[in-house]
Amino acid sequence: MIKEIRAEIKEMRANADKTEKTLRNLGFNIGDSTEEIFFSSLEKTKKFAGIKFKHILRNIHVFRPGLQDEFDIVLVNDSLKKVGLIEIKHKVCKEDVENMLYKKLPNYRALHDFHSYYEIYLGLAGASIEAKAKKLAEQNGIVLLTPLGKHIENQGKIFTAY
Repeated sequence: MIKEIRAEIKEMRANADKTEKTLRNLGFNIGDSTEEIFFSSLEKTKKFAGIKFKHILRNIHVFRPGLQDEFDIVLVNDSLKKVGLIEIKHKVCKEDVENMLYKKLPNYRALHDFHSYYEIYLGLAGASIEAKAKKLAEQNGIVLLTPLGKHIENQGKIFTAY
């Protein structure tokens, strides 16, 4: 009897591991496809917050002693001295807005000192956006991007340069 229970527990652990791996992969696939939708659209137009950018970069990883971060999309126009910093989420929530303001923006400035005097426009892109996130983003002049047909639509009217 104990031998059978041990065998069942071993089988349950194997199934749980397989389920965990499947769910993890599903999460990565959803995230990757969401990023692809927004990047592809922005890559074609290079337009964000009403500004035409010259360069677009994806998944930028930057490391310095004591600080590292990853940025989903960075748009740059050196002649205008402007940067567009966009984070992509499948579902944008209030914590994502706070993370953008209090972590991503300061980290970008600290890790990209050559853009220290550039105006930075912040954006969050998502397949869906929670109401609290929308309100907080609009209060802080953060551009919200949602998929709409074959292009991306900016939500909100006033965008703030940081």
